[in-house]
Amino acid sequence: MKNHTKLCRLFAVACVCLISINILAVTELHVETAGTLSTLMSNPDKEVKLTGVINGSDIKYLRQLVAAGTVTSLDWSGVRIVSGGQAQAEQCSMKHTTSRAARWQP
Repeated sequence: MKNHTKLCRLFAVACVCLISINILAVTELHVETAGTLSTLMSNPDKEVKLTGVINGSDIKYLRQLVAAGTVTSLDWSGVRIVSGGQAQAEQCSMKHTTSRAARWQP
């Protein structure tokens, strides 16, 4: 009976570790050439950290990932946005709120 209890505890600890690893996983990616993000990022984690340069095509791809729930956290503080690529806001509108802030609605 003691071996069974130890085995169950070990299994529980292993499960918690595996879940923690998956939760804390972050895809970090440097984009050297704007417009190539979709070819560089094939299977991103829920959290993504980007650096480098991106354009409209990359922003459109990121919007698709966020809208699908594939990416839930995006750090692009190290990104420089350049002109070019596809329009990123084909079905996007800005609605002004009473708080003087614009609200993005996909």
